Amino acid sequence: MLCTPGQRRAPRVATLTIMELEDMKIAVVIAWALIWSVIAVSLVSSAGNWILVVGLGVLPALMVWRMWQPVARTVAARIREARK
Repeated sequence: MLCTPGQRRAPRVATLTIMELEDMKIAVVIAWALIWSVIAVSLVSSAGNWILVVGLGVLPALMVWRMWQPVARTVAARIREARK
């Protein structure tokens, strides 16, 4: 597409789709769990420490995975969907 000097290009708006956010959420949870798994395998030797690792490593990751809400749709997106 060619533009004359008097024309302006429409600004590009960076947006994240819901799927990209879901992928990011899963990646964060997996990374957190892997880091704590490495810590557990390398440092934990007693039952009390295993409970601590589970409390600090697994439970927050599960909470983030469960509680992280997708981005709310905009009013314009809802209007477009209603017109279809």
